Amino acid sequence: MLRSLGLELGLGRVKLVAIEAGWQGVCVRTSVRAVPVLEGEDQADRLERGAAIATGRFLGELGWEEADRTVVASTAAMAHPTLEASVEQARRLAAACGGEGARLLGIDGALVPPWASALDRPGAWWRFVAASPRASAHVGLRWLETMQGPDPTGWMIDCGSTSTEASWIERGVVEPRALHDPAAFAMERLEAERLVWVGALATPVDTLMRHVTVLGRTLPVFPRMGTTESALTWLGALDADLVREVTGRPSLARERAGHELAQTVGLDPVILGEEGLDEIARAVVRAARARIAGAPWQARGGEQVWVGLGAIAGLPPGRDEAGVRPGAEHHRVSLEARLSALAVPLGLAWMGLEEMAGPVHFDDVVGEGTGPAGGNQSIPHNSGSKGSWPETIMSAMKSGQPMISRRSLVENISGVSSMGSSHSMNGSGNAELSPG
Repeated sequence: MLRSLGLELGLGRVKLVAIEAGWQGVCVRTSVRAVPVLEGEDQADRLERGAAIATGRFLGELGWEEADRTVVASTAAMAHPTLEASVEQARRLAAACGGEGARLLGIDGALVPPWASALDRPGAWWRFVAASPRASAHVGLRWLETMQGPDPTGWMIDCGSTSTEASWIERGVVEPRALHDPAAFAMERLEAERLVWVGALATPVDTLMRHVTVLGRTLPVFPRMGTTESALTWLGALDADLVREVTGRPSLARERAGHELAQTVGLDPVILGEEGLDEIARAVVRAARARIAGAPWQARGGEQVWVGLGAIAGLPPGRDEAGVRPGAEHHRVSLEARLSALAVPLGLAWMGLEEMAGPVHFDDVVGEGTGPAGGNQSIPHNSGSKGSWPETIMSAMKSGQPMISRRSLVENISGVSSMGSSHSMNGSGNAELSPG
């Protein structure tokens, strides 16, 4: 049994994806948890200790003593005075939560033990700044492989709750420029607007538009955060239950969303009515799509794969939107919605699994079916797409030799179902085999 944990730490929240792979197949479990409020003067230290507690509780609920791999990405930069300090905290958090199997994700895709001497070299911390897009890009790489075959080329776009991040994949290599100069690449991402501050929940409306036409009148827009959430909620594009699950906070009620939309033009929602609020909401969504479509990287063209809460809610620009080259292909990854919204920790856990087991195919990790609702979500999978693994098991059983190595354990993980078995969920939400 191989166990890999992906950990993404934000301000006050920790997002976790656990992948368990064994001869029965693969089971993916997710959790978004509030970091416990602890005493102390150092905010970064409180965040680190609280995240370690939240992670320990999650592992306890899974029945894990520890994971074979725990991969952490540096994402909570705003909690620190410098980017270097944020990387140092991610390093300590990885060590505290992962033990010998701890890894820190680099922007070039490297998984580095938090105590590695390479981290102490001058400027080495640049390799680990804002590395989280590299994790979601790994999900995009595996998805593109299902459409194009080996060494695919295209874009992975993670349109989340606060930002949209684009990662280029060329001939099976994610962000080739990052391999040579991570520091320069990090700046290039900002300059080329690979990072755009448009998301499903918290987008400053004044960065999208300065005026809006409502009921035949052009009105000024007042600076406000969260207008995309209000617009998408008003139009019924946001799943309230999903927002609560992946953010750990209450979602907006439609009436409150209408009030927030009215405040963007300084009027009462009763005066605007349903028609006026509809016009504001649609204008916000159009402006958000155009902002993403107008980013310089869009001119490069290529197949586009989308994940994230914003992608689920419909923020990806259509082919007829200004700025998107004709013929550009768009795909929303075939993921269960909760996994799509947690693509970063999913990619972290996936990369940890592959460090132990070698390449793992998309269909081996992500499949249909969900476990019981609640604090953890379980997605077991057993696709049966590859047939060599059952023969390996049977011949090993006949010879009396060890049945399977750790590496070959996952390489053909989905072959179980060709033996006439399928997955079901037991009472604890864990995957088990039942006669087919």
